[in-house]
Amino acid sequence: MLHNIRLHGRHGWYDHELETPQPFEVDVELLLNLQPAGVEDDLERSVDYGRVYEVVRPIVESTSF
Repeated sequence: MLHNIRLHGRHGWYDHELETPQPFEVDVELLLNLQPAGVEDDLERSVDYGRVYEVVRPIVESTSF
């Protein structure tokens, strides 16, 4: 689980919320079987948290909800 990913986004109901980026904290929970990565000691079969961040970031920063 990734906790408190801090990003700025334009989310809300009011115009000022959609015009001015606000700070948001996002938690991401991944349900994965990482046993093969551990058994084989293979990082390629594990989680690249940098990649997870790069997937989450545009959702928060480029989309409005």
